[in-house]
Amino acid sequence: MGVLTGESSVQYETLVVEDADTRNGRHNGWDLVQQAFVQLTQEIKELFTTSEENQKDIQATCSSLEAKIQTLTLHTQDLEDGFQDLQTVVQENSRELMCFKLSEKDLFASQERIENNARRNNVRILCVKEGMEEADVKIFVINLLKNSFPQDSLMDIPEA
Repeated sequence: MGVLTGESSVQYETLVVEDADTRNGRHNGWDLVQQAFVQLTQEIKELFTTSEENQKDIQATCSSLEAKIQTLTLHTQDLEDGFQDLQTVVQENSRELMCFKLSEKDLFASQERIENNARRNNVRILCVKEGMEEADVKIFVINLLKNSFPQDSLMDIPEA
C-alpha cells in the first residue's frame, strides 16, 4: 500500500501501481496455491479410490484364502479320521495275525503229534520192499497172507 507523504504524486502512483502489482503477484501466488491444493485433493481422492479398490481386492483374496483353508481343514480332518481308522484296522489285524500264528503253532504241534503216533502205530512188514504195497493196505495185507500161507489154511481178518 502506498503511503502519502509530502512528495510528488508520481511517486504515489508508482507506489500504488507497485502495490497493485504486488497484490496481483500475491493473487497469482494464491491462485497457484489453490491449484496445487486442488491437484493434491484430486490425487488424494485417486489414492483413496485406489486404496478402496486394493482393499476390496485384499478382502476378496482373504475370503478366497479362508475358503481354501476351510477346505484344507476338512480334507485334513478326513485324512486324520481315515488314518485313525487304518490304525484301528492294523491293530485288529495284528491281533488276528497273532491268533493265526498261535493256531498255526498248535496245528504244527498237532501234526507232529499225529505223525509221531502214526510212526509208533505203524505196522512194519519185514522183507517187503518199499513201493510194493498198493494204495489199499488192507487188500495188500490180505493178498500177502493168502500167498504166504498154504492154500488149505483159512484165515479171516476182521475190520478194525
